[in-house]
Amino acid sequence: MSKAPTANNTGFKSDAFETIHSSASALYKISAIDQTTMRGFDATTMTKPPHENRLIPSPEELDAALTLSAERARRMADAFGLKVPGTAPKPAKPKSTGT
Repeated sequence: MSKAPTANNTGFKSDAFETIHSSASALYKISAIDQTTMRGFDATTMTKPPHENRLIPSPEELDAALTLSAERARRMADAFGLKVPGTAPKPAKPKSTGT
């Protein structure tokens, strides 16, 4: 006979929070609550809310993507003999001598 899942292995703060989240999920599925409200339930009821929206990059991912885009724009402009403002490579940071 298998045990019923408990809050300890499901990611919810308690069994009660799991039930509340389940009800909120049902409301979200029928569009009775919006995504912002659902995320509020995620944050309140779960020990670690899921990262649902992969379209929002982390600051590090965004910086890397912008740097890559600027580099590509600079290379393309160079290929056509054009100057594109704001695409100059970032200057290297001076290394600390540790004195």
